[in-house]
Amino acid sequence: NNTNNTKIDLLGMDACLMAMLEVYYQFFNYADIGVASEETEPGDGWEYAFLSELSSTPNMTAATLGTYIVDYYANSYSDGNGNPSDVSNYTLSAFDINVLAGTGTSESVAQITNHLSNLLCSYMYDNYNKINAAQNNCSRFDNRWSQSDDYIDLYDFADKMNYQNINSSINNWTQELMDRIDDAIIYEEHGSSRSWAHGISIYFEENSSEYESDYN
Repeated sequence: NNTNNTKIDLLGMDACLMAMLEVYYQFFNYADIGVASEETEPGDGWEYAFLSELSSTPNMTAATLGTYIVDYYANSYSDGNGNPSDVSNYTLSAFDINVLAGTGTSESVAQITNHLSNLLCSYMYDNYNKINAAQNNCSRFDNRWSQSDDYIDLYDFADKMNYQNINSSINNWTQELMDRIDDAIIYEEHGSSRSWAHGISIYFEENSSEYESDYN
């Protein structure tokens, strides 16, 4: 209301587990580029030396700045310098929030996810074991504040779902979802132990007993 509808160029979250479809869906009307981590962040968080790049080139695009943020972050945890200590489980991605979560004529990751979800629900009765196997085979992000790992990589789930080969309709939507995630991700880096990370996660409990009803 106070910016004459001017969007924020880049909305970055130097915090754990924020590169979620649901988190950034809340901001597609308010920001253009997002930068966040699917995984829990190491204690040192972002490497803010990326600001030197912005200082020297203040007219760079938000997408370019997002790329620098990811680059500096990944290098800080893999350069062998020891301060901060290197880790193998870091993730950070820069993405186009509108492609991720917008409601334009070209369908976003969020819209395609809804289509796929509805389709999976309609086939759930006869294919529960295959659908469950897809999510069960996904690697999970480590929510250290919970007894369960609540989040999975959305691309990885679509890929695992595609592997189940239930029918061509589901396979078409899973492939479209993976393609659209690729469109949304501007730049992404991950450590060697997170090779399955593609930049965007989603809340998906492994067991129904762990589902947090307040999430509704």
